Amino acid sequence: GLEKMKDFGIYRKMVALSYELERSVDDRLSFRRFVGLEYTDATPDHSSYCRFRNQLVKLNLESQLFNELDSQIEKLGLVIKQGTLI
Repeated sequence: GLEKMKDFGIYRKMVALSYELERSVDDRLSFRRFVGLEYTDATPDHSSYCRFRNQLVKLNLESQLFNELDSQIEKLGLVIKQGTLI
């Protein structure tokens, strides 16, 4: 039902984010610093993010993770808009 569609939407977003994260961390020094990578460190590839995402799903933690992120974003009064990073 509706809950399964929500879970599918979350999973689909996570897949898209893993590709974007791989590309961004590999391309932007500010992203590397944010995730704790030095300039000379190897960048995790898509399969690393995929394994992490699959582990979250297996442990049924993906919704909990997104709920926590939403809560922290709301507490900070931030507004998140979807768009393109330049």
